[in-house]
Amino acid sequence: STTQHRRFATPVQSFPSCIAIENKPYADDGDGQVQAYLRWLAKEYRGRFLLIYLSPHGGLPAENSLPANACTHGLALMSYVPVAAPNTSEPAVLRIRSPLSSWFARCAQGCEVDRLRWFLRDAEAFCHKQLGRVTTMPSEIDEVRRFVLESDENLRTAIAVFDAWPQIRNEVIARFLAKMKDCIKEELAGELGQDLLFGSWFDGRTQQDGLWVFRQTWQMQGARPYVWLAHDGSAPKSWYWAVQLSPRTNEIPQEKTKGLGKALLAEASRMPQGVRFTNGQGWCPFWGYLEGDLANWSPLAHQMHEEGRKPGELMERLSCQFVQFATVTVPIIDDFLRD
Repeated sequence: STTQHRRFATPVQSFPSCIAIENKPYADDGDGQVQAYLRWLAKEYRGRFLLIYLSPHGGLPAENSLPANACTHGLALMSYVPVAAPNTSEPAVLRIRSPLSSWFARCAQGCEVDRLRWFLRDAEAFCHKQLGRVTTMPSEIDEVRRFVLESDENLRTAIAVFDAWPQIRNEVIARFLAKMKDCIKEELAGELGQDLLFGSWFDGRTQQDGLWVFRQTWQMQGARPYVWLAHDGSAPKSWYWAVQLSPRTNEIPQEKTKGLGKALLAEASRMPQGVRFTNGQGWCPFWGYLEGDLANWSPLAHQMHEEGRKPGELMERLSCQFVQFATVTVPIIDDFLRD
């Protein structure tokens, strides 16, 4: 279906009704684009249509595409992955609460055909890895640039925001980790014992940042093993699952740390999928980077801010993976230290 040389990304027709999907992962809309689609659909299908506007932000099209006073009958908004709550000042428009990634996940759960189920899981992963980051459109960048350069006051404000952002980001991630700790404590304590201890911290310093689990009785020649969700960059990126020692020391005999790493690696297939685990030596005998879309947390800050107050899909994904990782690694550490 087209409207003056424009074409819907995905039209699904069942005369006399139509569902059209406008897929906008990266590009800006043309002038009057969505308004033209709505008018054409209203004319062709006499109101029996739905135009799903699929975008990273899950919000309304830009005003150049759909003016503020335009009719929005038949328009529905959908995001690729969960996003923060919309601005309540926006006009009443149908919002599909379940993002595309969740739709793929539910379809995969109910699918009995292996190849189709694999495809659905790959599609879900693609949404998270390629479309789940904060995507700023060129038009939005231009708008911000114009605003910042309008006055000296705006420019000073922009510089202040830039300077404050690392601290704000760190506070957001710290709250998210603290909430995640609360989410996993009861389940892990019930599964692995009430003597399990938990901690979380984030201020941008790699040696103590993250979320960890340990037992007070764990000792390895002056150091203690921890089951850790950690990162190895000065910014919140390169997150990994690990069993590592604190304080960090290389004085423990290599055969001891290698032995622990080897025991853990033997059970890696039971740990979070998509992670390439490695057995090392020294203070980090076992580790593996999180899957692509979860490795760098900077683009996830807006979602973490939201879920630090009310847990959602991101919190659930990470919590489930942490529980899976700890449920496998903690008993292995128990057995290794008893020998």
